[in-house]
Amino acid sequence: MKKIVGTIAAIALAASSAFAGVGIGAWGRGIWAPVAGKGTDVVGFSAPSWAWDTVQGPRIGISIHAESENVGFNIDMNGDKGGIGAGDTQFIWVKPWSFLEVQVGKVQDNTLRGDGCFGAFNWLRNSKMASMGEDLTFSRVGDGKNSQVKGAIVKVTPVDGLLIEAALKADGSKAEDIFKEGQYAAGYDIAGVGLVRAQYIGATKTVNAAFDLKAVDGLALSVGAFFPTESGKEIKIAAYGAYGFGMVKAHALVNVGFTDSTADVTAGVGADFDFGNGIGVNADVRFNTVNDTNSFSFLAGVTKGFSNGLIGLGFQGVTQSEAGAAGKYDFLIDGDSTFAWQIPVRVEYWF
Repeated sequence: MKKIVGTIAAIALAASSAFAGVGIGAWGRGIWAPVAGKGTDVVGFSAPSWAWDTVQGPRIGISIHAESENVGFNIDMNGDKGGIGAGDTQFIWVKPWSFLEVQVGKVQDNTLRGDGCFGAFNWLRNSKMASMGEDLTFSRVGDGKNSQVKGAIVKVTPVDGLLIEAALKADGSKAEDIFKEGQYAAGYDIAGVGLVRAQYIGATKTVNAAFDLKAVDGLALSVGAFFPTESGKEIKIAAYGAYGFGMVKAHALVNVGFTDSTADVTAGVGADFDFGNGIGVNADVRFNTVNDTNSFSFLAGVTKGFSNGLIGLGFQGVTQSEAGAAGKYDFLIDGDSTFAWQIPVRVEYWF
């Protein structure tokens, strides 16, 4: 009997030790528009924030991860469209030394990424303007096109504050093409000053550089530029700033893209108001002009937050131009209509 009890205790100890680093996380968001003006028609739909897929419904995401000092894994899954499928990332990571980490699978790294997300971006991204925010000043390390690479990411931290990364696809291509189309980035965090970084994106043959200022309390400021190495491609310069004071946090962004014949400018301002007890208000206005053809979008919304989520109600509108301010959001406009509106109900969770 003592032997059986001892065996059971050993198994329990081994199990608790083996699973000590296992965890489950979750995030999801959905937009339900019971009424939305689509040209001359009034319709209803549900979608994730990235609104072009009204069949998908909300994003229902869950991740399973485990880690020890030297190894770990992450599985990201989505329960969208009535079924369970692979999410953004699924990978194994190993740190043979404290300064070296290798991630293999479908993976991305956001450590150096330069975002400018606020307002409509967190509600219904009903236009190219409203969707602007992710990877605004510095692209995440992945496939070089603001998404995940199916291959590997190698991260090296030789000294405090310095990060060097390389992302390489693994799809059976010739080795020379894999390295040519890789993404190579480096960033240095200057204590008390800010984060400076640069990268070469082989998939788009672009040099990207950015700087985030961290020296002013309450102020977040990121400035970046994208320079293609091939002639005739678009040059982009972008900036995002946010400043918090009291119950208010103000936001502003600008993105300028230009070639020899085209200038494309997007600008936006917004504010978040925290009234306490989980009550918040979001508002923003965005403007886009392409060679004197103009479009704009707006949002006003109120949310009630809870310990692990929120619910919100808003009103959004967007004008579309012949220059294609809608892009992949063209489903919002019918025929010759130039204005669309939505009353979104926003639901969100995080665990």
